[in-house]
Amino acid sequence: EMCTSRLMALLNSGFSLRRAFASVAKSMNEARGSNRSYTAFSVARILNDGRATILGYEMPPPVFITPRRAEVLPGRTMTLENALIGETNCHLQDGEGLLLVSDGITLEKLKGSGLRSAGASEVRLDNAPIAAQWQDKAGAARALARARLGAAALLCGVMRTACIYSREYAMDRVAFGKPIAHHQGLAFLIVEMNAALEGARILTQEAASRADQGRSFGVAAAQAFVEAAEQAAYIGPNALQILGGPGFMADLPVEKYMRECRTLGLLYGGIDRAREDIGQTYFDCDLPIQLTEVEA
Repeated sequence: EMCTSRLMALLNSGFSLRRAFASVAKSMNEARGSNRSYTAFSVARILNDGRATILGYEMPPPVFITPRRAEVLPGRTMTLENALIGETNCHLQDGEGLLLVSDGITLEKLKGSGLRSAGASEVRLDNAPIAAQWQDKAGAARALARARLGAAALLCGVMRTACIYSREYAMDRVAFGKPIAHHQGLAFLIVEMNAALEGARILTQEAASRADQGRSFGVAAAQAFVEAAEQAAYIGPNALQILGGPGFMADLPVEKYMRECRTLGLLYGGIDRAREDIGQTYFDCDLPIQLTEVEA
């Protein structure tokens, strides 16, 4: 109640949402540092045009839930001294839903082979009460499409870096009197890697363009994600192969590129889940390809 009263007072006095949130979060952080009572909290603003902003102090990100699956809404995190601040922005159509939970949440850190700097954790809900709810299947689909689009863009960036690094290495390393990039077999591989990158990049930019124009982009985002994930599985290992044995050493970044290519391709249900969603649209069927049994 103290947080709510303080936030409302600041907003009514003309503070912006972010400024009011930062002021209350700073107060909570000071109380936390002096062993006084404090609380974790979230605040959500949803405008009439569907634009939504969710800010959280020591809170997990909001979750979209459908009868078949739950998806964490992607956002960005920052730190305020030793506290975790999260911000999520999205655009909701009529009837689309957003779910916020508060208590009963635990995070268990996971040690993965990729995206280690992201600090992946397993989210567990134990009798967690629903703090606020705005739920709809269409909203979950749009959130998932934007998440896939972001993952496809990340994959394109990792693939591009892997292509550039391995090509420069092949130009510098000399074998049999000339750079190894001048040997036909390796030259063809480098060309194919760059062609694969460009195909994924074009699909990703097309999906992003549709999203920016307010057009339907769910299928385009899923296609971009599938193509980027598949080509990343081709480019990552081959970039490492160009370097040979040194590529497996952590002294060089290519082994990291390969790990992250694989990890990014597993996000949001992976390429099989994306293919299934594409198939539902192509064949105008609720479930054209049933991969797993999911209870409602």
